[in-house]
Amino acid sequence: MLSSRVILVACLAALGAACKNSPGPVTRTQTAGLWMDGERRGEERAVSTIEEHRSVLRTATSLTGPAPVRLEGQLVLERGRATTLRVTGDVPASFAALADLTITPDRTDTFPIRGPLPVHVLSALVRQSMSASRRRFLTLPEGAVTLRACPGAEGPFPDATCHHVTGLASGDAFVWLDSRRQLAAAVAR
Repeated sequence: MLSSRVILVACLAALGAACKNSPGPVTRTQTAGLWMDGERRGEERAVSTIEEHRSVLRTATSLTGPAPVRLEGQLVLERGRATTLRVTGDVPASFAALADLTITPDRTDTFPIRGPLPVHVLSALVRQSMSASRRRFLTLPEGAVTLRACPGAEGPFPDATCHHVTGLASGDAFVWLDSRRQLAAAVAR
């Protein structure tokens, strides 16, 4: 009888240690160069924090030129489902729909996207499509995007797969994810 109590205490102690030593949040930072007409015009920095079933992607996007763009964004995913997108910043009138918006979808087939910026939000859409095996998402306020494999095998990186996103208000986009499912490149209007 004494030995079973010792085993029980040892099991409870091991369980308590496992709970205390559960992994904390994992943070990853990625920076993507933004190019227009063959010229580097800016960059987007993305910081992704994953903790248990919640992932928060924070972006800072800047473009220089005649119509400068400065955006701050936050995309929240709960259990792999996009639940909130908040984008604020300074943009020219032609990009007005991309800034100062807060979107909270109420359905699992909805993704909170209205344009190609921030580009890391596009990569999150592609990852969600891959993990959920969905090729079509409703977008807010009203619309739908469809994801397909790119029509050609060519791409900027040999270890990246290309995804063609159609249905965006700003036009089609092409998103390449590397073997770790991280953004390798994106081409959008």
